[in-house]
Amino acid sequence: MATWPGQALATFTLAFLALAASPAWAAEMEGAIALPPGFHIAVFASGLSAPRFMAWSARGDLLVSLPRRGQVVGLRDTSGTGQADRRWVVADGLNLPHGLAFRDPGTLYVAET
Repeated sequence: MATWPGQALATFTLAFLALAASPAWAAEMEGAIALPPGFHIAVFASGLSAPRFMAWSARGDLLVSLPRRGQVVGLRDTSGTGQADRRWVVADGLNLPHGLAFRDPGTLYVAET
C-alpha cells in the first residue's frame, strides 16, 4: 500500500495548490472530479502565486517552485490538520524555476529557464 509523507497508511489525499482556493472550493471539486475509493480533495496551501511544480522531501515537506517569484518554497503541516501551517523560502533569486527533483534525501535539483 502506498503512502505519502505525513499521511496515515490507509488515507490518501489529493492535494491541490491553488491561488484562491478554499475549503468550499475543495468540497465542490470533490463532487465534480471522479476519484478512486479512499481518495479525497483538500486544499493543502493557497496564495502561492502561480505554483509550477511540487516535490516531496524525505522529511515530508512539500517543495513548490514559484517561477514568477524566482523562488522555491517549502510547506509543512506541523499540526496534522492536512493544511500547510509553515511556509519558508528554500531558494530565492532563481531564473524562472520550474522542475524540482531529489537525487538523494539531501540534494535538491532545480531546473531554471
